[in-house]
Amino acid sequence: MFAPRPVLFFVAALAPLSGCGSATAAEPGSSAPAALEGWLPHFQVARFTRHEQYDALPPDVGSYKVTRTLQRVEPSRTLYQECERRLDRKKAADCLLTFIGVEGFGNAASPVQGVWEWWSPPQVILPPSPVAGTHWVASHQKRGGTSRRECQLIADISFCDGGLESRCFSVFPSSTVGISEHYCPGTGWVGQDAFARYDDGHLFATFTMDVTLDGVPAPTRRPAPTSGPSAATW
Repeated sequence: MFAPRPVLFFVAALAPLSGCGSATAAEPGSSAPAALEGWLPHFQVARFTRHEQYDALPPDVGSYKVTRTLQRVEPSRTLYQECERRLDRKKAADCLLTFIGVEGFGNAASPVQGVWEWWSPPQVILPPSPVAGTHWVASHQKRGGTSRRECQLIADISFCDGGLESRCFSVFPSSTVGISEHYCPGTGWVGQDAFARYDDGHLFATFTMDVTLDGVPAPTRRPAPTSGPSAATW
């Protein structure tokens, strides 16, 4: 059984940028530690297929193509806008602000009604010195609420030798959400698994396949899964 792990945020008003918001307030640190460099995302455009699975329905009940873009917000700062868009829908992309700094790499803010809402403290995905066995816990604030998030780095050979999995769990009032980001040394991000378990007991899971980074195929998951992650394995 998985242990609960959590997430959350803080609010700042900002003007829109590229449909998602633009940063003018103070951001997290501005310099990336040398030990982090080889693990950072090294792409401008990632494309992949995301598979979905619901516990009450047949496996892989849905799959769709996704484009993820990563763009520096301001040249003088290590703050990036990361946007995901489902190619089977016409809705606008879902965006986040991600940071690279002395705190490591992670998520800094998300837009709420056209305004950036900053996570306080920021959500760390990779610490400054990524090493398997590293564990961290933080309480985050957003909209006056507080949630606890717990993460750990795990040695991961599912995509490459010497890889790392950043596994984080967040507890919300009606669900527990787990997200695993997979990284390969020198390549950076290569895939994601996620699940949500709701208070009624239902489970929703996703995983990525066929990832390309700026047109180059990323390391392939080995072996390829037949379904998304389960609560039992987390």
